[in-house]
Amino acid sequence: MNALLHHTASTATAVGELALGLSPWAPRPRPGSLDDITPDTLTRLLAPAVPHARVVSIETVGGTAGTTDRRRLDLRWNEAGREAALPSFVFAKATARPPQNRALGGFLRMTTNEVDFYRLVRDDVAEIAPVCFAADSTHGGRFFLLLEDLESAGCNVSILSDRCDMTRLEATMDTLALLHTRFWDSDRFAGDLAWVAPQRRRPGFALETVLFRGSRRAVLRSGREVPDRVRSLTRLLSRETWPIARLWEQGPLTFVHGDSHLGNSYARPDGAAGFFDWQVVHRAHGMRDVAYFLGTSAPTELRRAHERDLVDRYVERLHEGGVRDLDRDAAWEMYRVFAVDAWDAVCVTAAFSGLQSEASMERGFQQALATVDDLDSLEAVERALRRGALT
Repeated sequence: MNALLHHTASTATAVGELALGLSPWAPRPRPGSLDDITPDTLTRLLAPAVPHARVVSIETVGGTAGTTDRRRLDLRWNEAGREAALPSFVFAKATARPPQNRALGGFLRMTTNEVDFYRLVRDDVAEIAPVCFAADSTHGGRFFLLLEDLESAGCNVSILSDRCDMTRLEATMDTLALLHTRFWDSDRFAGDLAWVAPQRRRPGFALETVLFRGSRRAVLRSGREVPDRVRSLTRLLSRETWPIARLWEQGPLTFVHGDSHLGNSYARPDGAAGFFDWQVVHRAHGMRDVAYFLGTSAPTELRRAHERDLVDRYVERLHEGGVRDLDRDAAWEMYRVFAVDAWDAVCVTAAFSGLQSEASMERGFQQALATVDDLDSLEAVERALRRGALT
């Protein structure tokens, strides 16, 4: 009964956020949009402790618009600002202009998730996420973030259509293990991280299942070449949505990125990997992030040759960090099951044009398709459902 009440309340909250996202009158953070950013705004946010420093001018040198608006900003400081070595470039994210995009961010709590990550979590994993100078959110997908500019920090920022080499794959396994170790079965999920919800308690989950069912159906009807057992897997995911979601909530749980693909990642000058776009963080087993990254982002030939080694590397890094309750065999079986989340994600991008570039969408689709087929994830999920357990 408690689970039913929570689900009902969560769905009602998500619907309310969706309505506020569609509305033009919901309260906004300050600044309310990227167009509202002024030199005075950036002076206040970046130089509160530097007397006399001022941003003289701002130039936009890149950006995109989609589920959120994003701009790279080139700042001109006065002499006091230059002497204090204040940032010459920053990266700003804010509320999407199209109401349907705001509504998506609101009802799935995506924008609030990211703001809460930078407020409450980022300092615990400072090695793997950008510096945040300002973070604020209200309702209906309204938010504002001012972040470190990774490009000027010497980072290699990826897009999903880039080719991921073995060095990057290994670095990402290390980064995911670091993230997951810090929050493995953490008491904080009953305290300041209670908002980091498990699968079925994620805001908008019930509505999200409708989106995924429609996406799977569209892919199966699209005329794309999809092997028979992957077609059977895709139908199973729609037929057994709630039992599969219960499997996803089996512990020990940790803090997961939730959208851990190459296009949301970067490499520091020393080769270490990091992540941005922390919009769909939630509570799950760490192998979920591992399978999602390898399934969407590892070139098929590299994955086939090295995925066992990469999964083992992740487990070894967990052990080095003090996490001992996952062995290699169990991790491999979980990898086979969780790979379906990568497949599900690319079904959504294939069904709805514009979420990714055509090149990124197609590469991700083919890689995830090959992954669940190679791993026979259909058999792995069916066996997990019969057992009622991941392993």
